[in-house]
Amino acid sequence: MNGTADTIRLTRRRWVLVAAGIGAGVLFVGLAAREVAWSELSDSLSRVQFFPWIPLGALAYVGGVILRGWRLRLLVSQETRLSVLAASNVVAIGYALNNVLPGRVGELGRAHALTRQTSMGFTQAFTVTVLERVLDGRVMLFLFAAAATIGSRGLFESALAAALVNGLALALFAGFAGAILFATLSPHAFTRGLAGAAGKLRKSWHDPVYVLCLHITSGVAYLRRPSGAVK
Repeated sequence: MNGTADTIRLTRRRWVLVAAGIGAGVLFVGLAAREVAWSELSDSLSRVQFFPWIPLGALAYVGGVILRGWRLRLLVSQETRLSVLAASNVVAIGYALNNVLPGRVGELGRAHALTRQTSMGFTQAFTVTVLERVLDGRVMLFLFAAAATIGSRGLFESALAAALVNGLALALFAGFAGAILFATLSPHAFTRGLAGAAGKLRKSWHDPVYVLCLHITSGVAYLRRPSGAVK
């Protein structure tokens, strides 16, 4: 009897969440539609070449989600088994929430969805999500630095501005890469070092930071394999 009641409550909760998501989507679309110049939009759409660019764009988007799902499956493979389809669904959930909710809340939803698909705790799942964002960010920084170098005349008014942007991008790239490399190659030193530093600042911080570092090193565990680091 209790099992049936729990199932009913869970079903109701899911429907409430679905309704809330649809309602939020309709609300934000409505707010955005208020600022649309419909005559200009209609004129622009009349000149759009839908084929083959729209189908190709949709395929590229779906392919990107599946590729990121494959990467997520690899990153959590040391902790749990996850199919590419299930991992891709987790990625898609994060993107969907980011599209309708402000403040990148989709990253939290993505971590929650990962905990529902696996036996991982939320902190560890969120660490994997952050790691994915760092890996994406490193690629974007590299592309940005390359664009600033190749097309500096079009993007920046002076060579000095381009050099400053390149230097900042390179510094951030090196910082992210160094932190990931440290946690990957020396997980014990990484954990002891950060927890020890936190403990010196405040004794009560040592244990929470230590546990957090364990989740971080677990999140990058797959990268310790040479084949995993290459992928």
